[in-house]
Amino acid sequence: MYDLQSWELFNKKFMLKYPLLCYDTYFSHLYRGELAHSYNKLYNVLRRRKLLHNVPTKQMSGEEALRVYHEKYGGMPRGELSEKVHAVYMNLYRNGFIDAVPFKDNFDGDPLGYYNKHHKGVSRGNLPSVNHNLSYALIRLGLIEQISYKQEKRIKNLASVL
Repeated sequence: MYDLQSWELFNKKFMLKYPLLCYDTYFSHLYRGELAHSYNKLYNVLRRRKLLHNVPTKQMSGEEALRVYHEKYGGMPRGELSEKVHAVYMNLYRNGFIDAVPFKDNFDGDPLGYYNKHHKGVSRGNLPSVNHNLSYALIRLGLIEQISYKQEKRIKNLASVL
């Protein structure tokens, strides 16, 4: 590896003609993400020429990904983490640490109480069409058995009025 300041002496034509040589000579100490962040032009040339497979990616262990989650994104729910920082989410998922990331709590910590307050009488079978997230939360927490299979009569009568 040479002095990084001599990288500036490379002309653009040389970099375009020999991008892999430029990477190997000056940037072999950088991982793919670091190269993309620091020297985007070279990264894009390698990407367009389909040479990025020669640049290693940084592989985090599950413990490292969990530490990064707690330091930078602590408390962020799973869905938001998946959208904003998908690489960290997938690393946690693949390494079995996804249970350390909470779900978004739409039901004030009590999905069954939320059901009784807002959807009382809706059958277990109809609940997913009324509120899919609530149904999923009840299934996930093992509380779905506490909801009747049959719809209450007052709900049926209310449906016939509407």
